[in-house]
Amino acid sequence: MAYPNVLLIHGFLETEAMWKFLLPALPGGVSYTCVSLPASEPGAPLMAGIAEAASEICSRLEGKWLVIGHSMGGYVAAEIAHQQPHRVEGLCMLHSTATADSPERQRDRLRAIEALYAGKHRYVRTMINSLFHDPALALAAREEMIDHAVSLDEAQVASCILAMMRRHDHVATLAARAFPLYYFLGTADSRLPVAMMQEELSRLPGAVAHFADGCGHMGHLECPGEVIAFVRRVLMAHR
Repeated sequence: MAYPNVLLIHGFLETEAMWKFLLPALPGGVSYTCVSLPASEPGAPLMAGIAEAASEICSRLEGKWLVIGHSMGGYVAAEIAHQQPHRVEGLCMLHSTATADSPERQRDRLRAIEALYAGKHRYVRTMINSLFHDPALALAAREEMIDHAVSLDEAQVASCILAMMRRHDHVATLAARAFPLYYFLGTADSRLPVAMMQEELSRLPGAVAHFADGCGHMGHLECPGEVIAFVRRVLMAHR
């Protein structure tokens, strides 16, 4: 049997280049598509919303996919599963959650926008560094990510923050799914604490979860080998 088509969706302040760690390690015969989300490149349109981004992806791609989304990309992936579940062969949430923002988290998002407009360089550097558990890890890749994020307009970055803040809760969507569900998470992820994610997983019967020990929010840079091994296992399960 053939492998499923893979759809890769990058996260906040990232581009499709984030998947360069994974693509050479995919099994032979795997067909993949890396999408570029709105506001991810200088001059690109603003992010209208998570639902709008998902709808646009569905409108221009054909067939069925195993969808893998990192962080904000996972929000878009869950929305795709809500809008067109019949086109999802499997869903992998890479350092992401199906729950909507809590009121406290929404307030944090608004404070982030204030910090962004008060000083883009400082906001970007502080935010991106906070995603890593080990402050000395992946420094070159981190600087590359920071340089790219700084090249974006404040309005582009703010549009993504607002889209994440306003996204829908899709735990019920995933609980009622007819496709396999996978989570790759970090035990040291300050954005997605273990207790919070264990509670979410308790509401998603049959979901397969892997917690990478000592990993923060950026597994593709903190423990790429572990992410690759997980994705390869997922693909083998779908063959």
